[in-house]
Amino acid sequence: MRDPQTGYEMEPTTGLLSAQALFFFTAGVEPCANAIFSTLVLLCRHPKILEKVHQEIDEHFEKHKNNITYDVICEMEYVDKVLSEALRLFPPIGLLTRQCCQDTVLPVGNVKVAKGTKMFTPIYEIHNDPKIYPDPEVFDPERFSKGVGPMMIFTCHSEWVTGRVSAPGMPSCK
Repeated sequence: MRDPQTGYEMEPTTGLLSAQALFFFTAGVEPCANAIFSTLVLLCRHPKILEKVHQEIDEHFEKHKNNITYDVICEMEYVDKVLSEALRLFPPIGLLTRQCCQDTVLPVGNVKVAKGTKMFTPIYEIHNDPKIYPDPEVFDPERFSKGVGPMMIFTCHSEWVTGRVSAPGMPSCK
């Protein structure tokens, strides 16, 4: 195996492949566990929101005759808003680091970036910026309603986490 950008070569041994598989598993488990935990804590602190989540889940169970599939879960819009807001308040990753692989110019500000420059994206700060998210400390799932504004979850929908270096769990991000 050879990295085309760095030229680094390594032999794919059973030990290396096992270590990589273990890394993929553990890298995916902790962020998911943290997201579930923070969502449950927020729901416990906001019983009216919990009631709406429970109602939506019950409605989908009834509508689909207790046959809940991935597609049915994707239909649950309020649950999605709650998860999005929980991830905004408690992002599983507070900071992204990327290295520029070629000389480029950032489209905003016309800033030149040389190959090899490390770029840092402060996700936690973005998620708590009142210019982007009014009242950022408030748990408000409705901020993710369609047509409300330019709200996004930076960790899941950013160009910074796509491409060759994207997270292995990104397809299951939603």
